Amino acid sequence: MVRWKEHPEYDAFLRDYVPGHTETECIDAFRDEFGVVLTTPQLANRKIKLGVKSGTHGGRFEPGNVPANKGRRRDEWMSEESQEICRRTQFAKGLMPHNTVPVGSERVTADGYIEVKVAERPRGRSAHDNWVPKARLVWEQANGMKVPEGCIVLFADGDPMNLDPDNLVLETRAQHGTITAKGIAYADAGTHATACAIADLSMAIGKVRRKRWA
Repeated sequence: MVRWKEHPEYDAFLRDYVPGHTETECIDAFRDEFGVVLTTPQLANRKIKLGVKSGTHGGRFEPGNVPANKGRRRDEWMSEESQEICRRTQFAKGLMPHNTVPVGSERVTADGYIEVKVAERPRGRSAHDNWVPKARLVWEQANGMKVPEGCIVLFADGDPMNLDPDNLVLETRAQHGTITAKGIAYADAGTHATACAIADLSMAIGKVRRKRWA
């Protein structure tokens, strides 16, 4: 079972990676990043929950496929009723929906994690990249640096509401994949450091073994 609530980095990765990639590519990339192998239904269900699409047909791209409405005016392929619905819900350039919240607002995700709005609109990387995990922001402020590339911020005690800087720990994605795959437990910053050390040792041993088998 994939513990989505415990790992917001899973959703963050899928939001960024899914658009433009096939199901097979998504599953392979997720496995490489986290050491977790998703089933096709698991991936499909999560894509629906996150509101992201690959832009493929049946999990693969069809060469030469062209949308039926490409190059056609809206009134050529949309009913008048549908057009009217669109007109009622469209916003003029520069306007924002009535329920837009200001930058700096916070929200709690369905998985129980706090996110902070950092930009008025999505910045282009994904449909929701104007919201970021508060844990990441707190860690960056406490450490005076950005989260290093290839690393993630986690809660040492497993509580996503505990944003004490001492409770926010850093892992490389490689360490995270090994810790998750091997079920290495930790309960605080101290035991988390031990878990990372065990993961590093395990990966080093695996690397030596692979060289011997090559």
